[in-house]
Formats: sequence, C-alpha cells, structure tokens
Amino acid sequence: MRNRIMMTSGLMFLLLVVSGCLGGLGSTNSLECSYEEEEYGMLNRLEYKLVFDSNDEPIEIDMVMILEHLDATEEEVIETFDAFTGMYDQTEDQEGVSVSTDRDGKVITITINYDLEEVAEAGSESEAWLDLDLDEEITKEEIKAELIAEGFTCK
Repeated sequence: MRNRIMMTSGLMFLLLVVSGCLGGLGSTNSLECSYEEEEYGMLNRLEYKLVFDSNDEPIEIDMVMILEHLDATEEEVIETFDAFTGMYDQTEDQEGVSVSTDRDGKVITITINYDLEEVAEAGSESEAWLDLDLDEEITKEEIKAELIAEGFTCK
C-alpha cells in the first residue's frame, strides 16, 4: 500500500516541478495533457490543463488525479484516501490553491486548482511552498515536449 502512495505522490511532485517552470509562456490558449498507467494493482490517471490569458501569461493550472484500485480491499482504499486527504490538508492556508478529494467505491479523485495570479499576489512564501518560480521563462512547446517525454499525451 505504501508503494502505491509513494508512486502516486511522485507523479504529483513531477507536476509541481513542471508547473514551477511556467512563468512567461507565450500562448493564448490552453494545453491539456493526460497520463495513464496501471501499476501496483491500481489504474492511475492524471489530467493536466494549463490556461493562459490574452497576454500570454499563465493564469491557472488544473490537475485531476484519478486512482482506481483494481485489487484493493475497501479498507486499503480508505487508508489510501485518508493518506491523500492528510497530505493535501496543508494547502488550506495557501493562497491561490484549492484541493478537493473524493472517494466513490474503489475510485479516489483528487482535484487541485492553482490560480497563478493569486499565488503571485500572495508573494514568495506561497510560490516557495508550491515550488513555483513564476519568473522563470519556458515556452509552451517546451513544456509540452517535456510532458510527452514523461509519458503524457498532450493536445
């Protein structure tokens, strides 16, 4: 069970690292990427959307992680859900971040929204907590290429 949590946490960390490179993007639309993997008796799906304003500035990141336990008992699913709920409880005090968790049978859904404008207004403490560097420049195509190299499908 701990391996499942660590693997899924690793995927979330990857997204935070990638999202840390979003400042100064040059696009006026969105980038949507997804990833799916079956491992440790669990189907992991990750949906990721970056939204840009009319000035080509990134303004929002939406992430949805869906964990479908294929072989787990109800007790194991509840244990995993409780672990994720505990991990994301610390986001309650972070400006520009909202997290929701839901469990339906053997499926756990974690939805995270980052409002980058609010994060920037909150200052360096929120940026540091989220591992974001809103001043670093990287293109939308570079982000897309990096995500594809990590196994994501992007459109």
